[in-house]
Amino acid sequence: MTIGAEDQDFFPWEDVDASRRDTRLQADPPYGELLARFREQARVCPGCGTAPTALGWIYFRSLPWTWELMVGRQGLTVVFS
Repeated sequence: MTIGAEDQDFFPWEDVDASRRDTRLQADPPYGELLARFREQARVCPGCGTAPTALGWIYFRSLPWTWELMVGRQGLTVVFS
């Protein structure tokens, strides 16, 4: 999932920040393996030309209420600052 400028009003940035600050979530072992695999396969950002290794990758997990409503999401996300 990639979040760009066009999603600023739609995407819940407070949830992204909560995931980013969640050290336990960011240290989760599968995340590290997944990140290494994606970085190997990723290309430069089509919007800004930044190399995959220089992008702000985080593991995102939506809030518990989203899972209760069966609309929860989780996975690697590139966040543009």
